[in-house]
Amino acid sequence: MMNKVKIYHNIYAEPLESEINEFINGDEVETVLDIKFSTAAIAMPDDRGIVDPLPLYSALVYYQQKANKPIDGSHPAFGRG
Repeated sequence: MMNKVKIYHNIYAEPLESEINEFINGDEVETVLDIKFSTAAIAMPDDRGIVDPLPLYSALVYYQQKANKPIDGSHPAFGRG
């Protein structure tokens, strides 16, 4: 298994959590090693030049990727078993 990290960011917390949950419960993740969350403030001027701070939620998901398992039971390095 290979250790990997996936980066997420959004200005809203709920979609970020939904994306992470969907990824964790998907076909790529064998084991979640850690999740690091952070929040920052960003400034985005609107069309009138008014700058309002917005939150930026981000997360790093450290995980182990699932090994490729052939459907027919063969090992990919050696061909058919």
